[in-house]
Amino acid sequence: MLQRLGIAEAVKAKTVLWKGGYAAEALVNGQAELCVHQISEILPVKGVVLVGPLPAEVNKVTVYAGAMLASKVRGGGAGLSVGATSLADGGGHYERPGASGR
Repeated sequence: MLQRLGIAEAVKAKTVLWKGGYAAEALVNGQAELCVHQISEILPVKGVVLVGPLPAEVNKVTVYAGAMLASKVRGGGAGLSVGATSLADGGGHYERPGASGR
């Protein structure tokens, strides 16, 4: 992705791959000056300012889905629960910063 943005060589020496937790914490503790991550993983970190999403041509959207046992589908109860938590169908009830019902 950094290559597609045309900045891979310029930032290579400063690149830190973060293992576990919030990568934006590297900004707070001085290990990094820029964090590229999911918006929902940047927003909870105190002291960090989100400057915006990446350009559409390099941005990736994570899609989450619900699943259940086929034998339970006929009862309808669990299916209703999964449907109620849908951002698109739930009227934004579960929407939070960094998430959208797209």
